[in-house]
Amino acid sequence: MAGTTETASIEFAGGNAVNVMSWALRSDSRWTVGLLASAEKNPQANYAVRGNASVGAEFDLVPLQTVNQKNFGFRCAVGPEFQRYHATNVEGMDQQLVGRQFCDVFLSWHFQPTDVTGSLGETTILETIDYRVFSASASVTWRLTDNLLVAPWVYVQQTNQAINEPQPTTTVYSDPQQEVQASMLAAVQQA
Repeated sequence: MAGTTETASIEFAGGNAVNVMSWALRSDSRWTVGLLASAEKNPQANYAVRGNASVGAEFDLVPLQTVNQKNFGFRCAVGPEFQRYHATNVEGMDQQLVGRQFCDVFLSWHFQPTDVTGSLGETTILETIDYRVFSASASVTWRLTDNLLVAPWVYVQQTNQAINEPQPTTTVYSDPQQEVQASMLAAVQQA
């Protein structure tokens, strides 16, 4: 706090896990089907627990790329998602089960020492299409040796509305430090 020796600190610890099982329809097929599952704890995003399971499909124009080949494809998945929140969300819920779908299109180029990829994606909560996220990513992977890769990437996301946003509060704080901490927490959760 300015002008005092007091400090306000907010600490977050989170984690996530993702599991994917996929099967090609035939060995030379351009189509793959899969089961996806993920779980996370992300207090910064107001998730005490978030877990989902989805069934998905992917199409690759060139299933097995060789050097100097380009590939185009798309993937989509749909399934249920359970969300439990630290603070009541914008819909006034502490937890809920929603349907979630994800689709993206991607391009990739496979060169001798590098791979270049880019994608555009969209994720929507099926019950309310207003809860939608658009994303774009780009990456380059350099194979320095057989065992060493360098892969910088850029990811951009635009959120129309987030179902996990905490419900606005009109709490009046008697201690200014509590108000600063609550303000910092709300700012981090909205980021």
